[in-house]
Amino acid sequence: MMHYIGIDFHKESTHVVVLSEAGKLLERTWIPKRREELVRFLTNRPEPAKAALEATLNWYWAYDTIEPLVEELKLASPPKIRNIAESTVKTDHIDAKVIADLLRSNFLPTCYVPDAETRQKRELLRHRAFLIQIRTRVKNRIHIILDKLGIEHPFDNLFSEHGLEFLRALEMPWAYRRS
Repeated sequence: MMHYIGIDFHKESTHVVVLSEAGKLLERTWIPKRREELVRFLTNRPEPAKAALEATLNWYWAYDTIEPLVEELKLASPPKIRNIAESTVKTDHIDAKVIADLLRSNFLPTCYVPDAETRQKRELLRHRAFLIQIRTRVKNRIHIILDKLGIEHPFDNLFSEHGLEFLRALEMPWAYRRS
C-alpha cells in the first residue's frame, strides 16, 4: 500500500504528514531541519511512499536528499497550492496535510525541477545578476553625491579609467569622500 507524504519545509523545522491511499492520517510530526533527520524519517517507512515538498528558497538540498528515498517526489508550486487550498486556519501541519492530500488525489500543482547541473548554472547567473545590481546601486549613489555637490563632469562614462582618475582627484567634504 502506497503512503503519501506532505512536507512543509521551514528554516528551523520540517512539518510532515503521512496519509494512506484512502486519505487516512497515519502520522503527523515535525523533524529538525537537518539532512540526517530527513534520511532517518524516510528510510524507516514500512510502506513505499510518494512525497511532495513545497518549493521554497532552500528546496535544493532537501529535494536531492529526499528523491532517492521515495518512489516519487514532486516539487509543489506554493502560489498554486494557496489558490487551491485557501484556509482560514493556517498551520504548518495543515499545509503539510494539504500537500499530501493534493499529491494523493493527483491534483498537486507542481514546478519544473531542473537537473543539478542546470541548477548550478542558474545559481551562477543569479549571483552575477545580484552583483551587477549592487554595482549599479553604487554607481547611482556616486552620481547622486556629485549632483548634491553640484559637481559636473565631461565623461560619457564616469567609471572609465579617466573618469575614475577624476573622481579620485575631487575635493569634497569628508562625509561624501567616505561615502
